[in-house]
Order: sequence, then structure tokens, then C-alpha cells
Amino acid sequence: MNGRKFSADNDADSKTFYTKAFFAENVVAKNAHGINFNGFKPILNRLVMTIKDYYNQTDMDCLKR
Repeated sequence: MNGRKFSADNDADSKTFYTKAFFAENVVAKNAHGINFNGFKPILNRLVMTIKDYYNQTDMDCLKR
């Protein structure tokens, strides 16, 4: 990335670091057609199950499908 290092801090000096937003927009989004995201399925499925469980325990109907 032009000699810059990654920083998780979005307020980092852009001359020295690139941010999550920059990486997402300039690497992931531009190359999304060729990136295999299947490795994310297990964690995303767990998040869905967690959200559904929360709503079931709080007696909310919006995600009980």
C-alpha cells in the first residue's frame, strides 16, 4: 500500500498508515469478484444464531422465522 502499514485506528496518519476503510474500499471492494468469502460463513452463521437466540429469549418476533 505505497509503503504504508495497516492501522485499525481510523484517525491514523494517512501518510504512514492505511485504515480499515481504505483497505475495504480499495482492496476488498475492488477485488470482491475474485475473493472467496466462504471462510466467513461459519462465523456469520454463528452471529445469526446468536441474534435469533437473543430475540427468542427476549420474546421479540422479528427474527423468529
